[in-house]
Amino acid sequence: MNRRSFSKFLTLLAIFSSKSLGNISNRDKIIIIGAGIIGTTIAYELSKMGAEVTLIDKESPASGASGSSFSWINATYPKKPYSYNLLSQLGIDVYKNLEKEINLN
Repeated sequence: MNRRSFSKFLTLLAIFSSKSLGNISNRDKIIIIGAGIIGTTIAYELSKMGAEVTLIDKESPASGASGSSFSWINATYPKKPYSYNLLSQLGIDVYKNLEKEINLN
């Protein structure tokens, strides 16, 4: 997925989450296709909201790009455009928070 497509995806996700994710209940059953970092994170967050989540992938979790690259949340050098670098920095913060939340050592 290129940056432009990913930006569109994030925009749609923000719109979707602000309008309807607050209505998730224990009765909702949601299927997530893709067990990479994005799919598993979405599944994790939805399950915390009470949804029954099924995660589907043709391979094992994180066997694609998520399992072979740390560059997405690497913000050790300024990337172009600046918004991409900022997104990387935010990704590091989210990763650190998730690490504490699930007690990952």
